[in-house]
Amino acid sequence: MRKVLVLVIFLALPLTGCAIFEVQGLKDKVDVLEEKVASIEDQMGEKGEGITYTSTAEAEKPGRREPVVSMSNKEVQIALSNAGYYGGPIDGKLGPKSKKAIKGFQADNGLKVDGIAGSKTKRALIRYLTK
Repeated sequence: MRKVLVLVIFLALPLTGCAIFEVQGLKDKVDVLEEKVASIEDQMGEKGEGITYTSTAEAEKPGRREPVVSMSNKEVQIALSNAGYYGGPIDGKLGPKSKKAIKGFQADNGLKVDGIAGSKTKRALIRYLTK
């Protein structure tokens, strides 16, 4: 019985070492991904504020013609500012200055000029979000 126990321990030790290296490798990969997410969030403003994640399944539902673009009011203001249309405060309130900037952006980009940051306007603005 003692020989069997020694044999089991002797055989299990190398496997334990492999598992430790594999777990450490996964932890390293998770750390890299977390750093990338943090970097993207930092580029978009205050950590995580206004960022909406849409699953691929949701964005690719049958019958959906365009991908889902979700932006907070602050992100709309940031994109408009980056595009050169808005010079007001980035406060998340779409007041008269924001609406005027949206209308100008819409007019220059062949969109319906209504002053509303709808899905087509947001889709056009998204490229200015991280400039």
